[in-house]
Amino acid sequence: MADGGWNCRATPGYGGATHGSFHTTILALEGLLTGQVAKPEFTRFAFPPRWRYDALRGLDYFREAGAARDRRLQDAIALVAGRSRRGIQGRPSSRWKSPATPAARTRCELCES
Repeated sequence: MADGGWNCRATPGYGGATHGSFHTTILALEGLLTGQVAKPEFTRFAFPPRWRYDALRGLDYFREAGAARDRRLQDAIALVAGRSRRGIQGRPSSRWKSPATPAARTRCELCES
């Protein structure tokens, strides 16, 4: 949200909230403090991600935000690196096979190139 908070009712068609919710924001922040995976699904990457959260999408957010590297991201970084396909000289590449596709209407199929 523009005010820096979260609000699950900001999704179009689900309430139209225009500001952050203390309730939603504090729950998200408390979940981040645990240092543990809140749900096993967060370790399964899906494409397209749609509205779902996963560790890859979380890391992508921090990259886009220009956030400094934080030691608390190490577990997620290791998870992504461990899932990547091996590229030149056996090093991790930026590609991996997606283990999940969310069940929902897809307007067009995307294929591997």
